[in-house]
Amino acid sequence: MRALDLAAHVINRCMDLGMPTTHFKLQKMLYILEVKSLIHFGKSLIDENFEAWEYGPFLRSIYDKYSYMAACEMLVRQKTNKELPSDQRNAIINNIDEMAKMNLWELAQISMEPDTPWAKVYEKDKEVKIPNQLIVSYAKALRESISKESQINKSVRDISIN
Repeated sequence: MRALDLAAHVINRCMDLGMPTTHFKLQKMLYILEVKSLIHFGKSLIDENFEAWEYGPFLRSIYDKYSYMAACEMLVRQKTNKELPSDQRNAIINNIDEMAKMNLWELAQISMEPDTPWAKVYEKDKEVKIPNQLIVSYAKALRESISKESQINKSVRDISIN
């Protein structure tokens, strides 16, 4: 899916929730949606490479279209040229709903933690592309971690205390 199409859905959904987003927050939400798609569906959601900028992962097309908004809330509905993928639609909407409640700095922290793809390639004063394979590997490691945690929790539930 084109980043601009997904961005339009995110902006519109945030407006519907009464929690309009900003350009900067939109960039973080798109990155997290991409990682979550890779974790839960095993496939990329966005057909564009993220870049490692000073304030986290950014998509050039989103920056080019919305950076004029600076820190202002986006209050104009966007035209959507493509529907959300049907197999991910509910998950995407639920994730947008959750992230809309979070503040910008919480989302930025998630996207810029040590060992994230951004942290591995970021170079000060440079706009370095984050290789898609690096994001895929990161998501795979997170998926495996979630799976192990789930197995541990199941094992704990299976233990009966007499």
